[in-house]
Order: sequence, then C-alpha cells, then structure tokens
Amino acid sequence: MKTCTDQERRFLDFIIDKSQHISSGETEHLFKMMNEIRLKRDEEKGNNKMSLDGGLNVYSSNFDKEERINNKTCKGRHVYFLNKNGYIAELEEARKYFNKGVMYYIEEIEVGRSSSRVKFNGINRWFNTTMFSDVLQ
Repeated sequence: MKTCTDQERRFLDFIIDKSQHISSGETEHLFKMMNEIRLKRDEEKGNNKMSLDGGLNVYSSNFDKEERINNKTCKGRHVYFLNKNGYIAELEEARKYFNKGVMYYIEEIEVGRSSSRVKFNGINRWFNTTMFSDVLQ
C-alpha cells in the first residue's frame, strides 16, 4: 500500500483541518484529485503497482491455517484501474467492468507462486492484480 510523501501528508492534514468548513463531498473531491495526480505521476515513473498485503497465500504448504501476506486484511482497501497490463484477453474482460482512474473496493486477493488475482465488492469475478494500482492512504 502506498504511503503519503511529507508534502502529500501536509496537504491531507490541511484538508482534514479545513473539512469542518467544507462539505464532505468537496473533501472527497479534493482527495480524488490528489490521487489522480499521484496516479499520473506514478504512471510516468512506472511505480503504479498494487500491494499484495493482506492477500491470501494460496501456494502455502500449510493448508490447515489461512495465511495472509504480512498478516493484514485486504478487504475494504481500494485501488484504481490502470487500463493496462495483464494478458490482452484479461484486459479486454476487465474493461467491461472498470473505468481507468476510478476507485474500486477490494473484497479478496489471492497470491499464488507466479500470479495474483483480486476480487471486488459487487463483482463476482477475479482479475489480474497487475491491472490495478493502490490508492493513496
């Protein structure tokens, strides 16, 4: 999961401090704008990746116990659709469900030996994690 730079944290602190004077919709809009800027910057630098933290380790030899990456939960985290990466057929299928730059809430992540997949709230399908990028937290 991506963390804020000091400048981004100061901006968020400013928004939180001023949020008593602006509506929640305006705060959400500013947060979305900041994430769009970050997404564009990360795309230019090649840093746009989705963290697998909280994903279910499906290649573990310990079948008696559920094992999560870094002992975290992934449910409720949110990511952006990048509209790139993955196999062509996977990407074409994903485009039926997602729009570039829109935030989606994670239901589950499965991490295998050489691949990982993600499932979202309200969508009963799995998608390649390489097609998504973490939202700034």
